[in-house]
Amino acid sequence: MLKLLSRFNTIKNKILFSYVLLLIIPLSLVAMVNYIKSANILEEKAVEQFDTVSQLANQQFDQFFIDIDNLSKNIFQSSVVQRHLTQPFVPSNEYYRGEVEISAFLKRICDLKPDISSIVIYGSNNRNYYYHPKRRWNSSYDGTQEQWYQEAVAKDGAWVLSGPREDRQLYNKFDKRPEQVVTFSRVIKNLKTLDPIGVLAINVEIETLEHLTGVDTGENNLVILDKEGKPVVASEELSKWENRDELLQVSTVSPVTGWTSTYFADKTELVKKSKHIRNFMIGLTVLLLVMALFLANYISSGIVKPLSRLKLKMKDVEKGNFNSWQAVPVSQRDEVGELTQGFNHMVEQIEALVNEIQERERQKRETELSALQARINPHFMYNTLNGMRWMALMEGNQRLAELISSFVYLLKFSAKNQDNLITLEHETRLLKYYVDLMKMRHEPFEFRIRMGECMNDHKVVPFLLQPIVENAIFHGIAPLKRKGNIDVDLYVQDGMNVAVVRDDGVGMEQKQTESLLSDEQKDGHGEHFNKIGLKNVCDRLRLQFGSPASLDVTSKPGCGTEVRVIWPITVRK
Repeated sequence: MLKLLSRFNTIKNKILFSYVLLLIIPLSLVAMVNYIKSANILEEKAVEQFDTVSQLANQQFDQFFIDIDNLSKNIFQSSVVQRHLTQPFVPSNEYYRGEVEISAFLKRICDLKPDISSIVIYGSNNRNYYYHPKRRWNSSYDGTQEQWYQEAVAKDGAWVLSGPREDRQLYNKFDKRPEQVVTFSRVIKNLKTLDPIGVLAINVEIETLEHLTGVDTGENNLVILDKEGKPVVASEELSKWENRDELLQVSTVSPVTGWTSTYFADKTELVKKSKHIRNFMIGLTVLLLVMALFLANYISSGIVKPLSRLKLKMKDVEKGNFNSWQAVPVSQRDEVGELTQGFNHMVEQIEALVNEIQERERQKRETELSALQARINPHFMYNTLNGMRWMALMEGNQRLAELISSFVYLLKFSAKNQDNLITLEHETRLLKYYVDLMKMRHEPFEFRIRMGECMNDHKVVPFLLQPIVENAIFHGIAPLKRKGNIDVDLYVQDGMNVAVVRDDGVGMEQKQTESLLSDEQKDGHGEHFNKIGLKNVCDRLRLQFGSPASLDVTSKPGCGTEVRVIWPITVRK
């Protein structure tokens, strides 16, 4: 988890994540809203279409039965029908003549409206008339007992629409199946007395009504229901729609027939159409997201790559690698380019200042060293020469020659040496000459120097050990009332030169040791060989060898003093 968070902390990943987040949320919302709105629009359009289809079906049925109503009026107003239904029962020959006459009249009516399947007249005088081109009267069946007949009688002249039902009043000996019909019925009244004289039934086959709708429902279903909710016409079997999860239903009630036209549609089929829009929006969203990723990667790379190069160069500068530093190339003219250009200029100025400071410090130390080397203390020379004089008077031996030789060597080196570095072999020789001279002036003390093998050619700054030993003599050994010891150990440790100067003198307080490294050593009596103090030694070491070089003083009253010097190995070429 932390690894993932650390990756997110990069500028490039932040830009990529921001681009993706800023695009995927609005695009997803737009796609979702568009899909929902499209689905709603499709549903609204479907409802409008279904309502139009339902109204059209009702209008066709209404017009059809209005025409039937007009024909029914022509039938019961016909003089032929009125005459035969108002006459009392007559012999059969008269009845047959009336039957032929009315049948011919009813045939003409059917010719005017071919959609009519049959017309039946039930006379109150027990005279029944009908017309059907293919079927005959079933004398064994009494149609007056059916529900539609009773409803027509109850309406007393108003027309009644009944069905669907099986017409068993008419039959065909070759086709035993009764016709499935819808019956338009009404009471026929005497035009003079308005008394009921019969019942008229106009039958229309269900198949005719199915063709009458004339609407292509496609995968949907149009159902015509009567007043009781029973299906009259259906473009498909209703059982196919019973197990559908979601149905879109639009119903229209006819003011003429009282029937209800209901249009069914499966919502899942409507949603399929909107899925094309959804898939298009998903594809568009993915395409835009991929394009955004490429664009974000291109933009972020243009920002991050220069910053990465700048970061690497900053780390080099942080480590102080000015020698190998090269200016960061500027390839942009935006804020990143200005930042890079400013960094290059800043590093150039810092490098120039560092070089200038180093040069000034080098010149300063060389000047100070030259001045210090040239200014040998006259009191030291006087006291030394005076001691040599008294020794020569008292001893008259070779020792005097050795002391004079040591003194001359020190004078020559102090006056003529201009090198920044000398070998440890040379430095230890100077130290031995100096100690020989100091043993002449002070109480005897033991001096031992030990140097590791192969260290003769190791380089060191001039007068590194002499000021430290001088400090041990004046501040550690001289105040003693006994013979003192000074040990100098030179060795290599962890790839560095190490010099340790120990004395068993009086030691010093911590405050005094701190003062040795905080300022140049002072001596009001001018007893020192030169004025190179420990602070000067430390500064010259660090100026020459850098931060790896160090000088530490450890002391305690009554326990002596130890000075440890560490500097990098440099070998004479």
